[in-house]
Amino acid sequence: MVGQAGNIKEQLAELTEERDTAVAKATEAQNIVEKLKSQLAEQTQKITGLEGQNKKLQEVIDELKKNLDSKIEVPSIPKL
Repeated sequence: MVGQAGNIKEQLAELTEERDTAVAKATEAQNIVEKLKSQLAEQTQKITGLEGQNKKLQEVIDELKKNLDSKIEVPSIPKL
């Protein structure tokens, strides 16, 4: 009986250690997930800003094209 009690205590100690290790790994994994979420939010914000800048640049390009097209006259080729 005493041997069984010792064996059960050993098993309990092993299970407790395994549980503690699993909890530590889960906590570490959760911290990594939170860090990645934060990085994703930062990158998403950068992309949104760049998309806005790209749209403004495209509007300027379109306006410049429009202005150039209206100011350039294509000479007519004389008929032979």
